[in-house]
Amino acid sequence: MEISSSVAFPTIGIVLLGGISDQNRRIPMHDSAGIAYSDEKRSIRTATSLYISGTREGYFNGNRITPDNSYRSPFRIIEKYEGRIFDKLGMDQKNRFICFRSENHGILSGSSDSGAAALGKCIHSILGNDLDMGEFENDLRSVSESVGRSFYGGLTVTETDGNKAITRTVADWPVFSDFTIAGCPFPEPRKPSDTIHENIVKSELYGERVKTAGNRIRKLEGLVRNGELEEIFDLAQEDTEDYHSLIESVGVKIINGAMRSFIEKVRETRKKFWLSYIVTGGTNVFVVCHNRDLGKVMDIAGGNAIKPLQLKISQGAMSFEKH
Repeated sequence: MEISSSVAFPTIGIVLLGGISDQNRRIPMHDSAGIAYSDEKRSIRTATSLYISGTREGYFNGNRITPDNSYRSPFRIIEKYEGRIFDKLGMDQKNRFICFRSENHGILSGSSDSGAAALGKCIHSILGNDLDMGEFENDLRSVSESVGRSFYGGLTVTETDGNKAITRTVADWPVFSDFTIAGCPFPEPRKPSDTIHENIVKSELYGERVKTAGNRIRKLEGLVRNGELEEIFDLAQEDTEDYHSLIESVGVKIINGAMRSFIEKVRETRKKFWLSYIVTGGTNVFVVCHNRDLGKVMDIAGGNAIKPLQLKISQGAMSFEKH
């Protein structure tokens, strides 16, 4: 018996996150920002549903998942809210379990955010105003440390005091309708995000990184207020460059030779028309441009044997209630 379903969209960092409190709670150690993305048809997404079964079970991309109570497990989140869900539905919980199905579709990077957000939206669609959203977001954060980007959508800022973190949308997705992102994948396995989080804090410059990230968040909000949208992505490119310089200094290299060559081409092209680039923790280069210039960006990528995806900044997670 299906009781709720949702979709959520993956994410890209704008002020990139590096460093979390611990492997369990995954509270960010500094402020950060990001966007949710998809394609025009919103087909790049995570789709999740909750259903009731007589056995504890879950499915991810068609494969059955073994139930466990580890902090990063969706089962742990479900079990915390399970009793409240049955109460809200007016159902006896005896010999019944809330179970889930989750599938990713066409995602380049940021799938853990959309997976956690889609699960959260299913629960939120049932419990609604009964939830403490600050507590709920930080519960979901144990699955993915930047889940708020996907849950709320558009351009978001996540602020932390070291004990908890709260996300808010600072610019809704339609504000960016004049921009397209060419998502350019490179065929190399991505480094696990934990490799970045565990190593970046070892840098003697990490304390400065924390300050810089906070300053960029304040600058970002000023750019939003002033409608300086190109400058938002220029700030993102600057942050990408600083971030990757820092993680490379502690032995974590994301940008490979082919990516570097393509980035240099993008930088050269900036002399002809405006565009910017972002590299997060995976082997993808995201090139942001105005819609009118997308063809030229696609030509640059095609000349480098890349098959880019055309992406748009997207809304937050959406639910389709069944109960």
